[in-house]
Amino acid sequence: MTVVSLKIVNSRETELLEAEFPDGSRLLFSGDYLPEDMKPDSRNHDSWNYNSLEGRDLAAWEEEAFRFAARCYLAEKAALIAVRRISRDMAPSAVRENWQLTAETSKDRTVQQRTNAAAAMLQAGDYDAALDAFLSIYQDTRSLAAAFNAALIIERTGSLEKSLEFIQTVYADTGNPKVRDEIDRIEKDIERENRSSGNSVIKLAAGEIIENMIEGAGLAVVNVSEEEKALAQTLTSNITQELQSRRILLVDRDQRIGRLSDNPTDAELARLGHEEGIRVFVLVSVTTMGGIRRLSLRMLDIERNTVLYQSPLSNDMKV
Repeated sequence: MTVVSLKIVNSRETELLEAEFPDGSRLLFSGDYLPEDMKPDSRNHDSWNYNSLEGRDLAAWEEEAFRFAARCYLAEKAALIAVRRISRDMAPSAVRENWQLTAETSKDRTVQQRTNAAAAMLQAGDYDAALDAFLSIYQDTRSLAAAFNAALIIERTGSLEKSLEFIQTVYADTGNPKVRDEIDRIEKDIERENRSSGNSVIKLAAGEIIENMIEGAGLAVVNVSEEEKALAQTLTSNITQELQSRRILLVDRDQRIGRLSDNPTDAELARLGHEEGIRVFVLVSVTTMGGIRRLSLRMLDIERNTVLYQSPLSNDMKV
């Protein structure tokens, strides 16, 4: 096979080379994975007659060496992404142990004893037993303090949504305005949490795109979602804005990408990319599994017809 060109690609990796062949295919590889007698000298890129490669046929062993180095480079990159994600998932998280319980106002000695016992279970870390104890007190006495404490445990160990569902049943039972205030608080916390979660997903997505992009290549972010299209479009716009805020140059999405169909094929993307100078497409979609919506990203290099990045099915991408 004839080498059309062999060049050093600007990247954070060292000794990253790109070979182009007559059929338009390219190989991106690290010199670290080449045999010792083929490795480029970091101080002299003319070593091993690299300049003489252009325009001549590679020997079979030379071509295989390049392809092996390319496979190793992609495997290394995939492994680093996996390790980074596993490390993030396994990182210890802080546990809030300062439980600010609502004081029980009942003068009934038995209620006070049951409340103290439930609080002791909570401080001992037996959250399920403490929750059952406070729920039992509420069911027997309609104690608001017990209800608020049960809701707090649900919020801390489960979710705000489940805590809201419970406290809404308490309001239906009692009609107490203090419970209405608690509903308002939880709803505001849910809104704040969703807003914060959305921002973190956008920043994570932008970081992954920058981590895997090809420097100097035309880049476009496209909504290809088949479900939750409005949400996917909002995420696409927010990702675009985040990338632009980090001084990443993008192809004008509205004017040039508007001609794409709702679910473009790789061939359609390749055709538009060649027309508009776009090498890398970031395809944005929203998927739902088990009732959980997640942002999905797929980065496609249309010149090499390879996937640069595919986001994992993890809770990091919940939206």
